Amino acid sequence: MYKSLFVLLLISLFLVSFSISFADTPKIQKLTRIDDGKYIYQEDLIRHRLSVVTTEAGQTQVIDTLSWYDPLNINAAMPYTFPNDTVFCDFKLIPDPAYLLKVRGIYGTGGLADFYVTDGVYTATGGVATGFGPTVYDNRQWNVAGNPAGVLNFEELDFTPAGPDTIFLPWSPDPNPADRPHFVIGYVCSGTGVNQGDGIPDIYYDYNETYVPGGPRGHSWFTYSGAGYYGIRYSGNQAWAQYVFEVVVNYYNGTSPFVNSVTQLNDTWATSGFSPVVAELVDIDGTITQSYMYYQKNADPVDSVMATSSTGDMYYFDIPGTYVPGDSISYWIGVTDNDNKSVLGAKQYFKVLEPQNPTAPILVVFNGLIADEADITLFWQPLLDAVIVDSLGLIYEWWDVETHRGIDGSIINYTSFEHALVVGFSVNQVPVESYAGTPWETFVNAGKNLLVASSDYLFSQGYGGSLTFEAGDFINDVFGVGAAVSDPDDGSGNSAGDEFVIGIAGDPVSDMWSQSPLVFNFYALLGDNNWNDYAEADPAKTDAATVFTGVVSGEGNGVRNLTASNGKAIYLTFNLSALADTNATGEPVIQEDAYKLLKEILDWFNMPLSIDDNPSVAVYDYSLEANYPNPFNPTTTIEYSLKTQSRVSLVIYNTLGEKVRSLVSDLQPANQYKVVWDGRNDHGMEVSSGIYIYRITAGDFVSSKKMIFMK
Repeated sequence: MYKSLFVLLLISLFLVSFSISFADTPKIQKLTRIDDGKYIYQEDLIRHRLSVVTTEAGQTQVIDTLSWYDPLNINAAMPYTFPNDTVFCDFKLIPDPAYLLKVRGIYGTGGLADFYVTDGVYTATGGVATGFGPTVYDNRQWNVAGNPAGVLNFEELDFTPAGPDTIFLPWSPDPNPADRPHFVIGYVCSGTGVNQGDGIPDIYYDYNETYVPGGPRGHSWFTYSGAGYYGIRYSGNQAWAQYVFEVVVNYYNGTSPFVNSVTQLNDTWATSGFSPVVAELVDIDGTITQSYMYYQKNADPVDSVMATSSTGDMYYFDIPGTYVPGDSISYWIGVTDNDNKSVLGAKQYFKVLEPQNPTAPILVVFNGLIADEADITLFWQPLLDAVIVDSLGLIYEWWDVETHRGIDGSIINYTSFEHALVVGFSVNQVPVESYAGTPWETFVNAGKNLLVASSDYLFSQGYGGSLTFEAGDFINDVFGVGAAVSDPDDGSGNSAGDEFVIGIAGDPVSDMWSQSPLVFNFYALLGDNNWNDYAEADPAKTDAATVFTGVVSGEGNGVRNLTASNGKAIYLTFNLSALADTNATGEPVIQEDAYKLLKEILDWFNMPLSIDDNPSVAVYDYSLEANYPNPFNPTTTIEYSLKTQSRVSLVIYNTLGEKVRSLVSDLQPANQYKVVWDGRNDHGMEVSSGIYIYRITAGDFVSSKKMIFMK
């Protein structure tokens, strides 16, 4: 009778508490199916091994084996035995009521130990605690007599299930592990019995640590491997996790559904069409009967929609409505199963924004979490400002994929962008192989230009070792890469990345370094050793070329390519921020080669070399001026004017009408422009002497003129 009342009380508390708390609970960690009816659920450092069982009465229950990291499997020498040492571990249940079935633990001393199941540990000054508690669910002697001296073994305690002595463990319906009650399993190696006769067990803390409820804990016997102790250390020297205890519990009323994963929508420039939000919803001991999504704009009333469709465990939702820049939209997923158990997942959100520089032709994509602040303020911003703003007279849009939780097509394919520079760890946003239907497919198919510069392009997406790519892979179709090595090493785990790379004579990007190499400094800003990758052009692609090779390795360190849509793409296997040094006071400074390399890349992208951005100069009409000098060798300047913002195409042809070089392919505002042609074709090769025609198209304006190149 008392058990029935207790269970009813638990269920009542579950329903009441859940209705209050679940709207703001964060996402639980991923549940992994390992077999029919068996799952692994990792929560912080605790591993749950869940098995669905059916009782003789036909009731479905879930047995959970909890351990820190992995099940106990140690059998090794233990150098010391102290009669008053203490070992304990702290656990939390998933949000369903359970009772204790078994405890398995390591013992290391002969005689008796004082065993406890409690809700916490008292912390005292001087590194000594006064006892387990305050609530003690079980306290008994653990007889470890007969243990061979100096050997770690296991002891198993069985607890009476569903009997008068059943130990119901503290729990909460809140999926948030930080808010759920914890319980402690531990023992004191007293050697003389419970409380050593004085009612107070001796519990010692290592290094005078302060115990944090909900964290792992155990004596340093099992943590210091350097002196023969055993265990796992994490979070510096202040917290310990050991293979000390393994706990088996019974979720006697089954488990609630799991909101296993939900699409995190990034901040966006789109104002509608936020779909699909994909949620993985799992019920391990039943079936899902309802799935729904709550959403809220700013502080407006909460609304909800049902899933539009599902495939297996995957459920699809749409966020309806039209929004404006400045709106913040939050959303969270709910699920109910056939036992009428309901769970809400994490509340997630995104914002509707607008471009800071709506006429910028260049998008720069970065990851502010991975980069050190100095990497941004001392390298990237000065570099981009010097080359794009000061030298080219243009502006750029900066997008941080960490701050904005990703990037989507509304940003990548914004109308003014003709060029994208993707650097640092943001390269994990650019596909390596499959790319059909992605925003980057739209971008490159529009003939736009792309730079990816990072030693982590492959690593960030799980690629390692020697790799080959073929047609249909993004890295092959767009960058022209046929082979690559991710994080090359010397066979002993040490990096084999190049510290010096040499350019290719005659190459439009790297010719400047064909005699004197680029020299990387991986510590001035990156603070890391050299894990540059290798990449070689696919010999089957006539428009692809390797642009740098390692001085030591002889391997390719970058590839450029002319895409099928006449866009240009270049992949550099190193971080541009490795082109930094330190000055006499130890402060990082940008190498001149960093400025030059970015400038060469943008020149190859056919960026205008300078723009007369003087607002006092009135532009009354479209015009194309005669080039000067004419004849010329090796360069000539072409000037033109735009009356209104126009998409400009400035192309050079030979006298046979064959396209030689595309100088400009941009959406440009009304202004006067100057472009320098260096006498090279689109493949970076110098053209032969002769007459050439340059032709501009800007809206309805079309004009052509002749020029002579003389060697």
